[in-house]
Amino acid sequence: MKQQYSVRALVENLLSGQSKVQLTAQLISAMQSVDEISNLEDLETKNNHLIRLSFYSDSSFNILQSKLQLISEQLEIDLILKNWSERKMTPGLLIMDMDSTLVQAETIDQIAAVAGVGEKVAEITESAMRGELDFTESLNARVSMLEGILIDDLDAVHDCLPLTGGAVNLLKKAQENGCHTALVSGGFTMFAGPIAEKLGFDTLSANTLGIEDNRLTGRVVGDIVDGQSKLQTLNRLRDKLGLTSQQIVAIGDGANDLPMLSAAGTGIAFHAKPKVQQQATTILNYNDLNAVCWLLDW
Repeated sequence: MKQQYSVRALVENLLSGQSKVQLTAQLISAMQSVDEISNLEDLETKNNHLIRLSFYSDSSFNILQSKLQLISEQLEIDLILKNWSERKMTPGLLIMDMDSTLVQAETIDQIAAVAGVGEKVAEITESAMRGELDFTESLNARVSMLEGILIDDLDAVHDCLPLTGGAVNLLKKAQENGCHTALVSGGFTMFAGPIAEKLGFDTLSANTLGIEDNRLTGRVVGDIVDGQSKLQTLNRLRDKLGLTSQQIVAIGDGANDLPMLSAAGTGIAFHAKPKVQQQATTILNYNDLNAVCWLLDW
């Protein structure tokens, strides 16, 4: 039995009606090569960065998702597939990762650079984010290498955590639309805290580095914020706010983000590691965080 689907194409530089028409025609032509698709039509939209398409197919969501990602790579645009019944997104919770998602860096790697062990720690970080290592074990191992660093020497790290393009606008739009915002980070409160305060996040969950005599102890204080912790925060806020899963948007890039991405109605793999892209149903590879606003009609 044919099912109806919706596709949203998110493009940064649609500056004129003509360029949009041309790209829409190119996209429709590419999608028509997927022989399971029928009744393909363009849905008019006022958003200059968004093309909306509707179609029917006998194929499963996963099969269509795989084929659309090939078209996405071919055209270098982000294509978001939704079941027709789930196409309207009115989120009440935006929950997102920090390192390599909200900011364009891995905090622990920047701290490690100060300690002179940057390359070694960065290698472990990359492996952990790909899902090749247990996150908690790898975090403890990396933090242990930071023992003895003077807190005063970490001031420069704040300058090495540039916000991802569109971050300020995304938080502004979320607040304007009455959406609760949560930052859940496997990074550290001394850096996530100021960023969360600056952008106006409602909730923050991050790890705390041990400090004695103005130096890092090489240990994490309290429970570690890992994938399960992020999921627990999502579930707690969902229940507190009285939301359904379909009202939750989660954004992340690493394997430790997969639990919350899977639990959200819209779980966005943002310039993510291969394992995350393989499992996510919403993938952004060609745009910055402004694309989340276009996707949500904010």
